[in-house]
Amino acid sequence: MRRKGIILIVIVAVFLVGCDLRIDPKGLVPSPPTATSTLPADLVLMTEAAPVSAGTDERFPTATHAPQLDPPTPTPTPTWAPPASPNCIQPSSHGDLVVTSYENTPHEILVYLNEGATPEELAVELMQKEINIDQRPVVVDDLTGDGLFEVIVTILNPQSPPQGALLIYTCQGDRYALTHIESTGVFVRAPLVIFIGDINADGLNELITSSSSCGAHTCFEDVLILSWTGSYFESRLEGDTSDLPYPNVQLTDYDRDGVYDFEATGTAIGSVGAGPQRDLIKVWKYDESTGYWILDSETFGPSNFRIHIVHDADEAMRRGEYQIAFLLYQQVISDNKLLDWMSPDYERMNLSAYAYFKQVVATAFLGDIEQATDIFADMTVIYQGQDLYSYAEMALAFLEGFAAGGAQEGCLTAQRFAAQHSSTILVPLGSSVYGYFNTDYEPEDICP
Repeated sequence: MRRKGIILIVIVAVFLVGCDLRIDPKGLVPSPPTATSTLPADLVLMTEAAPVSAGTDERFPTATHAPQLDPPTPTPTPTWAPPASPNCIQPSSHGDLVVTSYENTPHEILVYLNEGATPEELAVELMQKEINIDQRPVVVDDLTGDGLFEVIVTILNPQSPPQGALLIYTCQGDRYALTHIESTGVFVRAPLVIFIGDINADGLNELITSSSSCGAHTCFEDVLILSWTGSYFESRLEGDTSDLPYPNVQLTDYDRDGVYDFEATGTAIGSVGAGPQRDLIKVWKYDESTGYWILDSETFGPSNFRIHIVHDADEAMRRGEYQIAFLLYQQVISDNKLLDWMSPDYERMNLSAYAYFKQVVATAFLGDIEQATDIFADMTVIYQGQDLYSYAEMALAFLEGFAAGGAQEGCLTAQRFAAQHSSTILVPLGSSVYGYFNTDYEPEDICP
């Protein structure tokens, strides 16, 4: 047993020298013992959610359409070496770590450290007692700027895995103090350290953690950016990432000022009922006045699905970009390479009829009533005698309202028509056809 403990100490020591990470095409992963690493201007953080239950690993479903983000050119930065900070307490003779219960473990670890146990010894004890969540239960780094190591510990609740907690022990005087506990609920994985570094150029390292929760098909991640305030740690990320399925997260510094944006890209929900999906990209920017990363933008990634081009065209209409919207609606009508969902012929005909109607609206808003009237005339020929003729009737209602009272009256007339014919206009555009990932249409969405 003593020989086994010595071997474990040697292994664990490799992982304790800072949070040494390296870049590879799939993100940041723990470095081999001999590897060196750099902190690039733009880096991907590892947030691979672990499945809650045993069985087939469904963490990474194959997406029908997976948009690719072009990363910016990395900026050269100094080598990020493990910190040389001393321990708070010099190692001394001590007993074993005594663990009586999950609830008491944070205090019992504190007693163990203050008896003179090293972080390496603590890691071995946690691994031997099987209350760690992974092979790196302990990480050390200076988070408070005092030149001394903090000891960052992840523990598992043995009675209710993967539930657990992340604990931060700081040096206060000549003793450790437990200054932060980040615990998770039942069925939520204990927080893991995914990055340590100064990402707002204030001279203090931030600690980025992630905890995951998984359902039958999909996992979500809750990422925190923890900063030292001078007396305690708090998360400086406004809002959360827990609504993004299988997120990819990265730090980006486009202007090379040492202050990083935080980006999280939600990918695919692992359920056919969600329908055709696309990435959702959220960007948080650092606000120096508040010290928080503030949500700055939410944008959808590109998609090859026809319904998503409709959504993009509708959004362009709402922004007043009527010419761009007109071209996107034309793509919906004529692009044979776009993908449809469960009933390609029906979906394409319905979305094309809707796109023709929106082209009538767009050209009227651009002041070209003659072209708007010509498109309406084409609709009456194409859809005569079909259920889709409702879109032609809605176009006529819009044009009559537009002639009587301009754009506002034209839209109100079209919206009233859509409300009265929701089964043939609104329902076929929404989630009953395209799955719960995709939005349902209301009358006010019809115009503009």
